[in-house]
Amino acid sequence: MTGRRVVITGTGAVTSVGHSVDSFWQSALAGHCNVTEIPPQWRSYHAGKSRWWAPLGTVDYGAWDIKRADLIHYDTVVLIAIVAAHQALISAGFSLLPVDIKNSRYSLEGVNGPRAGVFVGTTLGGVCSPMDNHIPHLLNGLKDEIAALAAQSEAGHAAEIARALARFPRVSPLVAPQAMPNAIPAALSLRFGLQGPSQAIGIACASSTASLGYAFQMIRAGRLDMVLAGGAEHMGDHAGAYFMGFDRLSTLANGDLPGDQINRPFDRRHSGFLYSEGGAAVLVVESLENALARGATPLAEIVGYGETCDAYSMVAMRDDNLMTRHAYQQALDEAGLVAADIDYINAHGTGTAGNDNTETRLLSELFGQRPVINSTKSLLGHTIGACGALEAVITIRTLREGLAHPCVNLEEPIADLNFARGVTSGDFRHALSANYGFGGHNAVLAMRRFD
Repeated sequence: MTGRRVVITGTGAVTSVGHSVDSFWQSALAGHCNVTEIPPQWRSYHAGKSRWWAPLGTVDYGAWDIKRADLIHYDTVVLIAIVAAHQALISAGFSLLPVDIKNSRYSLEGVNGPRAGVFVGTTLGGVCSPMDNHIPHLLNGLKDEIAALAAQSEAGHAAEIARALARFPRVSPLVAPQAMPNAIPAALSLRFGLQGPSQAIGIACASSTASLGYAFQMIRAGRLDMVLAGGAEHMGDHAGAYFMGFDRLSTLANGDLPGDQINRPFDRRHSGFLYSEGGAAVLVVESLENALARGATPLAEIVGYGETCDAYSMVAMRDDNLMTRHAYQQALDEAGLVAADIDYINAHGTGTAGNDNTETRLLSELFGQRPVINSTKSLLGHTIGACGALEAVITIRTLREGLAHPCVNLEEPIADLNFARGVTSGDFRHALSANYGFGGHNAVLAMRRFD
């Protein structure tokens, strides 16, 4: 590896099992999952095979200086990213200096704005805003007809339907900026005065792994000193439209098992991935010299990144793992490591048969039984574009604390690998975090414990 050393100095997270990194980590060690039945109104739009999801719960936005105007102007995906970014900056030791109290804008002490960027991975961006606006928009044309029907005595419950439709708002004038994927990095740049490159990275489930990889490359090359990098996704629209789409694609966990057992990556009874309402993770990535100059304590070091595309299918991985293998090798080569150096792998591990079988075959061929392997998706379900950043947060804690969380519900592994069946301790020095996305995108991040 050449160029500047790149370290992570702060982390923040909003998840279905905790709205801070510490609560997320403690839930991970406890093997805790938050799984409930989908909202009842979703079934009025779609009766499918799956009925489970992982909701985020109520986030305390006020604790992070998110005001009523923010709640109006931003989609939820932006709000949870702001919360995660605040946490990350505080944990990295930055002083947030208010410059516009009314609009919740800050400067970061000691940060050169044009030398600080924002890279956020997301697949859908603010998808819930257009979905929730378009439903009433499409129904508006029926309101007069239903109101006329309600005036007839034989109309039955039409009057009740008319009243319900009247409560739907018209399309918001803010729906376009709310929906933009780049609204997430733009909001973070605006809030914290970061004037370098500000980009939304969209390569499906590999998006936020890529955002960390790009931050690493830009800092190592000397183009930036600090980046807020991570991912955010929110898929809890009123109608459950994206849940419906994934269900019809036959990718969601389903069957007769109880909700807390339905999500089973790498297990013989896996039936698909658990749909997550979403989540966000933001990490402070900076050059080692920048971190040490301001007295920060590095949490871990990024040492390599690999990215390829299968050029094979929009939804399926290549059976031969050719390009996925290349992504792993790129990350190892850039880090100056070989497969035998890897102590821990946070695998993609979705719980779909296609992913799990293909991924375990590759891990067996490349790494054998040496590294400890788990899947953070066994705790959270699939957060799509946010998953890589959330898994990077867990990987950092694993390196620092020497503990790997259990791969939940793994009772009959589909492969003879060194899976973490319970909390597993070890001398974890080098780790990989890997994600693969629809469209054939593969991204692998190599990290080292910072001693």
